[in-house]
Amino acid sequence: MPEPLKIACIGTGTVGRSWARAFAEAGHCVTLHDANGGVAREAVRLLQAELPHRAAAFTCAASLEAALQGACYVQESGPESLAIKRNLFEAMNAVAGPETLFGSSTSTLPGSSFLCGLHISARSLVVHPTNPPHLVPLVELCRTGETSDETLDAVRAIMRGCGQTPVEIRKEIFGFALNRLQAALVAEALRLVSDGVISPTDLDKVVTDGLGLRWAASGPFETGHFNAPGGYAEYMGKFRSVWAALFDAIGASCGIDEDLVRRIDGDLRGSLGQQPDRALAARDDLLRALRAVQRNTKDSEGDEVA
Repeated sequence: MPEPLKIACIGTGTVGRSWARAFAEAGHCVTLHDANGGVAREAVRLLQAELPHRAAAFTCAASLEAALQGACYVQESGPESLAIKRNLFEAMNAVAGPETLFGSSTSTLPGSSFLCGLHISARSLVVHPTNPPHLVPLVELCRTGETSDETLDAVRAIMRGCGQTPVEIRKEIFGFALNRLQAALVAEALRLVSDGVISPTDLDKVVTDGLGLRWAASGPFETGHFNAPGGYAEYMGKFRSVWAALFDAIGASCGIDEDLVRRIDGDLRGSLGQQPDRALAARDDLLRALRAVQRNTKDSEGDEVA
């Protein structure tokens, strides 16, 4: 097992506490600090109760300086406010060690709006989790124009070591990728319910027993790639007009560019390797396993109600 790291979680609400649990479960030592000391102390109490075998991994720091002392990595999870985040990073900038790395859990704000122009800017970037990060591993890494290559590589390694799945957002954009995808689906879900097309309960089932289940095993591009013997390019060749009509129906402004289709097809062929049939079989096995878990969970819930 790798040497435990000292990690500081600054901001100990729901997201910060979940981050602390993810780090501790990976074997690291976590110091928690919050502007409201009572919130931090309560977070430590809850974490120690949830993970009694890792209770000693959690400590509470009364000051920002104490929290950062000796930390190799800091995960900031303060309120989603530009002014608060800028003030917080300026305060950390004043007490940070020369090698500490910094990640912000911001879910929408571009990092350059509050991470730049500081001594620690080269060591800082957005590290946006999927809440709760101790259960859902996807994390978006988005650098600013001042983030160094070394910082990106080091934080990516820390995340992988904690069981997270880091992806790089190559351009700053409001909401990054996950929340923009989520927003598109939620907007159409609201419209379908508002127009009387489907009930809220059934709409949720469309996601949990349909799209969400399928996409848990293969994303939207990979799903298309698996749906035609010749891969994504063949799939889009067959269904381009259908997708174009759907885009028009929902008011989406996305065209289907041939060069983009070829680029996606090439990327998928590279990631799936020389044995796409094996990847497809693995997807099907995962779907069966997920479906079995769903059925067992629903059966047990039914038993409890009865």
